[in-house]
Amino acid sequence: MTNSVTLLVVDDDDVARFSYARMARKIRTSEVTLLEAETGQDALDILTSHPVDIVILDYSLPGIDGIETLRRLRRAYPTMPVYILSGMDIGKIDGPAREAQATAVLSKEDIRPDFLERLISSLLTS
Repeated sequence: MTNSVTLLVVDDDDVARFSYARMARKIRTSEVTLLEAETGQDALDILTSHPVDIVILDYSLPGIDGIETLRRLRRAYPTMPVYILSGMDIGKIDGPAREAQATAVLSKEDIRPDFLERLISSLLTS
């Protein structure tokens, strides 16, 4: 088993993407390759040309939103872990996200370095 993971972060907020990249660089238990997309369509395009292990997907995106992006992603990658994030009340998006087969629905505040490291570690041990 390898200790490398490719993480795709999909968020139209430059600051959020920078923050996730910074957290990923701090992970010491594995090598994390970070891919970034600003839109759902950009994410789908990246997935056609790069192997990805895990996706962190913002709910609110320009163009196709996070739920529709997830639906399209699930058609091609039914088992890939995809975490939907939102800066708003996650109770409002939990139903649609789970219906679209999100691995989990999280508040953006939940994404901290220790959480991201546990998430990646669990992926490596599964």
